[in-house]
Parts: sequence; structure tokens; C-alpha cells
Amino acid sequence: MTTSKLNLAMNLARCALLVLALAFGAAKAPSLFAAEHESSSAAHASEAEGEKSGDPNPLAVDPDLAIFTAVIFLLLLAVLGKFAWPQITEALEERERKIADNIAAAEKRH
Repeated sequence: MTTSKLNLAMNLARCALLVLALAFGAAKAPSLFAAEHESSSAAHASEAEGEKSGDPNPLAVDPDLAIFTAVIFLLLLAVLGKFAWPQITEALEERERKIADNIAAAEKRH
């Protein structure tokens, strides 16, 4: 496998990640701003009453986020499986073969 094919695969994977990140940002931006506004209003109201707002529960499961994360993971897995992993595997096998050839050549010399 040539280096240009590996570079092409890596560039495609980077582009796919960028597209997914931009899609995620565009899809979540309006809801993030609305949630931030609501939470800041609630925080101001609780501070006015003299209460402290608690930290969010890190173990709480948000179904929307879980589904979105699973979809993104599967898309990334598909893109990498299609473009990157076959070329990476081929490059590693070629490297392994060259190392084995070099070891065999060194053993013949000694």
C-alpha cells in the first residue's frame, strides 16, 4: 500500500469527523442556548431565595444523548471500517514483512 492511499484515508476520516462534529454542533446549538438560559434563570431564582443549586448527577442517563452518541459511534465505526482500517492493516502487515525480511537478512550475514 502506498503512502498516498494511507494519507487519503486519513484525510477522509478527518473530514468525516469534522462533518459529524459540525452536524452535532448545528443540531444541538439551539437547544443548548435554551437550556443555558433556563438554567441561569433557575440559578438566579434559587440564589434570590437563598438556596444553593446542586451539582448535576454524573451518573444520570439522558436517553437523547445516549441515542445520539450511539448513532455517532456507529457512523464513525462504519467510516473507519470502510476507509481507514483496511489500509492501516495493510501498512502494518507490510511493515511486519519488511522487519521479518530484515531479521532474516541479518541472520544470514552472521
